[in-house]
Amino acid sequence: MKRALSLLIALAAISALALFCYIDKSQDIERDLVAKALKRYDEKGIDWVTPKLKGGEFTKSRYLVLNGTAPSLEAKNEAVQLVSNIDGILGVEDRIEVDQHAIQEVKEEIVSTADEAEENHSSTVAAVSAVTTTAATTVAVNSALKGEEEQLERAKALALEEAKRAKEEALKQTEEETRKRAQEEARLEEERRAKEEVEREAKRKAQEERLAKLQEEKRAKEEEARREAQRQEALKKAEEEQKAKELAELEAKMKAEAERRAKEAELEAKKRAEEKARRKVQEEKQAKEATKKLEKLPDLKREKKEKSVQIEVVKNVGKNSERVKCQKRINRLLREKKIHFNYNKAGIKSGFAILDRVAKLLKECKGTKVLIAGHTDSIGSDKYNKELSLKRANSVKKYLVVQGIKADRIITKGYGERRPIATNATEEGRAKNRRIEIKLLGE
Repeated sequence: MKRALSLLIALAAISALALFCYIDKSQDIERDLVAKALKRYDEKGIDWVTPKLKGGEFTKSRYLVLNGTAPSLEAKNEAVQLVSNIDGILGVEDRIEVDQHAIQEVKEEIVSTADEAEENHSSTVAAVSAVTTTAATTVAVNSALKGEEEQLERAKALALEEAKRAKEEALKQTEEETRKRAQEEARLEEERRAKEEVEREAKRKAQEERLAKLQEEKRAKEEEARREAQRQEALKKAEEEQKAKELAELEAKMKAEAERRAKEAELEAKKRAEEKARRKVQEEKQAKEATKKLEKLPDLKREKKEKSVQIEVVKNVGKNSERVKCQKRINRLLREKKIHFNYNKAGIKSGFAILDRVAKLLKECKGTKVLIAGHTDSIGSDKYNKELSLKRANSVKKYLVVQGIKADRIITKGYGERRPIATNATEEGRAKNRRIEIKLLGE
């Protein structure tokens, strides 16, 4: 119901618009016809006639109605003739009146002519002739006036007949225009429906294309996601392989480090055993020497001396044990991190934290001398390497002195390349040979 109502309203609006356009266009045509008539009158200097189209506001036809008062019959006929042949005008209704004063002037002119004729002619015949002529003229004028009135009546009847025909023609024209308008509306409706059908088809095709495009984009995204998943899987697999490889390398390094530490521990245990055996031999030797000294002294002095010797032996043994502990701690520090120098120079590049900890240990291990030994690899001459290793040992000494270790407690030596701990044929071996060793000595 709502759709039908909307359709009726739309049709009514279209009809009103069409009627408005038709009226507006008709008014433009009518104004143009009247303007053409006025232009012709202006060119002839006729300003006493008013042209307009016959009919009401919305039913005007193309029949021109002329109103006004002509100064003469000739002027009236001329006014009608001027606009009769204008394109677009179907007919002219003459409502122009002739000025009565002009007719009276004609009569007066005739009378004046008669008077003059009477005065100018002395003969009675001439006068009679003049009077006769005047009378004839008067009769002619009256006949002319009568003929003009009859012509006006015929013109009125003709105008009425013409108006009737114009009305019928206008009705026919209106019906024809209505029929044409209906046909035009039907054609427009057909075109509108065809246009809507084309638009629907275009929309359907566009929707199908958009759907196909969306499906294609979806497939492309799915393919991209699949490729990305494969790539991520490959990356994950590569990472896992890399991690496995790194883990294997780490395990190998840890195993090698464990073996190295085991060897070092074995060597350390061996060294401790040797040191212990050496200390035992030294203690036995010192005890024998003390016994020999006691045997040479008197009994009283021997007892006193025995006690002092025993105390001294105990002190020396204690000092040696403390020095060994400090040396182990220093060795452990130097194994954790090396002291590095600038290339081919004696300036310390890194390892200051290790030297700080060494200085702290040296302050704790009092009553010992400190030997700082510098070593290099085999690159370069023996003399150059020996001088460079000594300069580097002195640089370490200066740093320890700055940290509070007395200078007279430190001894420096440069051995160059003469005491390698690894092969100089490889970079790794040469790196091990470039080192600083710190050893504690007795007083």
